[in-house]
Amino acid sequence: MTRRFAYDGVLLTGGISGVAIFSLNHKSVGRATHAAGTASAHVQYIMRPRAASEIVAHEVPDQVGPAMRWMDEQEEASRKNARVIDKVMVALPRELDAVQRAELIREFGEAVTGNRTPWVAAMHDMGKDAQNPHAHFIFRDRDLETGKRVLKLSDNKRDREKAGLEPNGTDWLRQVWELTANRALERAGHDLRIDRRSLEDQGIDREPGVHVGPKANELEREDKVPQSQVRQDENGREIRWPEIDGGKSRATHNREIAARNQVAFLGRAANDDFKRDVGKAWDALKRRQETERQRAVKRQEEARHRERSVLERRQTARQASEFAADERRRPKGLRGMVLRLIGRKAKIEAEIAEGQRRRADRDQREWERLETRQAEQQQGLERNLDRIFKQERLLFRAEAKTIHDRHASPTSYEQRLVQRAASRQRDEESGRGDDERSRGTFKNNGPKQR
Repeated sequence: MTRRFAYDGVLLTGGISGVAIFSLNHKSVGRATHAAGTASAHVQYIMRPRAASEIVAHEVPDQVGPAMRWMDEQEEASRKNARVIDKVMVALPRELDAVQRAELIREFGEAVTGNRTPWVAAMHDMGKDAQNPHAHFIFRDRDLETGKRVLKLSDNKRDREKAGLEPNGTDWLRQVWELTANRALERAGHDLRIDRRSLEDQGIDREPGVHVGPKANELEREDKVPQSQVRQDENGREIRWPEIDGGKSRATHNREIAARNQVAFLGRAANDDFKRDVGKAWDALKRRQETERQRAVKRQEEARHRERSVLERRQTARQASEFAADERRRPKGLRGMVLRLIGRKAKIEAEIAEGQRRRADRDQREWERLETRQAEQQQGLERNLDRIFKQERLLFRAEAKTIHDRHASPTSYEQRLVQRAASRQRDEESGRGDDERSRGTFKNNGPKQR
């Protein structure tokens, strides 16, 4: 179970960590396993203008509407039990800028397909995704010349080995992404690297965190805790979340793990050095939080500019198309003369002018909504950072105190734990606490000292 959640290679702290992370998720959509139109709905989701700051496509339309129609045609042309698409989502290194990320996306798409098959990718790094940049890929496994499958990403081990491919398609994708992303980080002058291996395989003695997906991140921003349930992953393995996270949100669970990792070395310090080491670790925690705050604000500002640029480009393209439509409608030449004589030309010109006014109002409303949304996101970021950092400091203090108690007096510490457990058990067996409360004789003198 631990290895399953260690693939990210680092501890996630609610989307604020400044360390390059590894995350790749691969799933497929088939005609027999999914409802008709699922593939085109996924196209619409990843290419929606408010989310996608960049779209990279090869032999696939790079606009939402045409891409959805293309995908529906591809699905209709497939046999009834065919795989329609493979969809892959990767976490983009936050150390790269937007241009470098777009180039990384192109390189990965080309490395996976060799441009023999159609593929499209959308980069999400605006708005809610400013602190969690990622990319969605869609691979249509049909050779552009022969129409045959060449990637076979979802095939079993035997069929892939028979085709001369790596035994596991998902593992191969992970390997390709690791190599491609690390080359991009090296070109950009960064020393950090991502690693697809688990912490255990890397030889890192650190408790791994669990994956925090987009839904969990959204709930975390809203300060909501979903009910933990027993789930199955894409490989059919049972994941007992109530036993893993203890009913807490995944982000909070990860922050508790991070706090334990931060103070784990303190238990090895001598008594005289304990306070000094705690002080150093506390100062390091505050410096890291301040650095992360500055980086998060910078990412938010960069995402804000990208979102404004995307809206400006979209409006400019739409205005050009609408202007061309107005020009085609405007009476000209002999037709214009005839319409002017019968009094229709002025009416058409007035309708065109009214349409232009409405479109200008529409564009202005879009900018106003964007300004409002970005202001709310900025305020939400500040609140989220304050809440996360406060929780990290509280968890640090709690873990440090626990280690101090064990370090200072391990025997008495264990005895107190045993005494508390025995006291609770006696209370439950006798029902004394409930009886005293019902009689009104129970006195509450505040919380017991721990």
